Amino acid sequence: MSHRFYVVSSDGYRSPSKDVECPTDFDAMVHARQMLGFDGVIEVWQDARFVGVVGLSPNYWSNADRSIDPPSEDGQSLSTVG
Repeated sequence: MSHRFYVVSSDGYRSPSKDVECPTDFDAMVHARQMLGFDGVIEVWQDARFVGVVGLSPNYWSNADRSIDPPSEDGQSLSTVG
């Protein structure tokens, strides 16, 4: 099962995705944790389904406007693409 990993910057920008084959959602979340540096957030998706988020960033969690829309191909949320 293919999962997509987006690194989210402190200003909310999602980097282009990285696709990785993971047998389960749990394995995908473990992989995301291994990708994570000392600071940052990684969103995990399977197609348009939000699997979860790994990491700590006060800016990510304090953004009340954050939507859980699937990112577009360029990494930005479909709800924020003009």
